[in-house]
Amino acid sequence: NAEKLLSSHPLALQRRVIRKLILEVKGNLKNITFVHIDKILKLRSDKGTKIINLPGDIIAKREYHQLVIEKGRQKYPSFFSSLSVPGKTILSYPGFLFESEVSYKKSSCFSSDPYCIQLDWDKLPDSLFLRGRKKGDKFQPLGMKGEKKLKDFFIDLKIPLQQRDKIPVLVSGKRIVWVVGYRIDDRFKVDEHTNRILRIKATYLPQR
Repeated sequence: NAEKLLSSHPLALQRRVIRKLILEVKGNLKNITFVHIDKILKLRSDKGTKIINLPGDIIAKREYHQLVIEKGRQKYPSFFSSLSVPGKTILSYPGFLFESEVSYKKSSCFSSDPYCIQLDWDKLPDSLFLRGRKKGDKFQPLGMKGEKKLKDFFIDLKIPLQQRDKIPVLVSGKRIVWVVGYRIDDRFKVDEHTNRILRIKATYLPQR
């Protein structure tokens, strides 16, 4: 974490600290320019999560209150699976068990746990699938009137960039129904007109 090292030093010394940190991670300063150094320093004034790619497969990133310089971030594998309804579905990566059933009775135990949800089964237009996030994803978070970009939703919750790649989203057709562990889409919620309820419980499976 370079943030604390920089905050109390003059600009010239801040640049020196950044170069030293890059040297420790990269092993050399080849192709690292003055422009790169200043871009890294400007990261501290940005909000949310920001990343700068540096020569030699090195990145500098700002994750809220931390400035970090490290080797290129881990590339998480993509994933995609249909959801069995009713039944069980296992996502070996990122490691979740999903259990689902259709019922005519509401359950209060599904109201407080973000990993246990109830949806209006008759509002879901297509088969259900689990996948990772995609660029441009939008949904209407429960309680909101309009759509929100999934990226902005994650930023508002201060979810680190690398963690976002491991959060499954449940989709019906092209619409996100549930950001697993966080929020369902308001358009698929159970209301006074609901007849059939889809219940889904997600359980995290620790990676070995």
